[in-house]
Amino acid sequence: VVGVIMNLGIFFAIHVLWPGTQQVGCSSDQLFNASYPLDKLAWGQALVALGAFVALWRFKMGIIPVSLAGGVIGLVLLWVKPLLA
Repeated sequence: VVGVIMNLGIFFAIHVLWPGTQQVGCSSDQLFNASYPLDKLAWGQALVALGAFVALWRFKMGIIPVSLAGGVIGLVLLWVKPLLA
């Protein structure tokens, strides 16, 4: 069970942080032999994930407020990004 949850976490993290990744699975050979360049990293999503991690671990906030805040920040990023381009 733990392996399945970890596999899902890695799968979603790769596809959220590097949009357009064509990786099909998370086997060890696919995961460690693939390249994930920093210029393709979605920095907005990475900052939201880092902020959520800090809020959960450092400030001991609950999962529901952190999830709601992450959703609101994600929507703001989605709406603001086209205006900056």
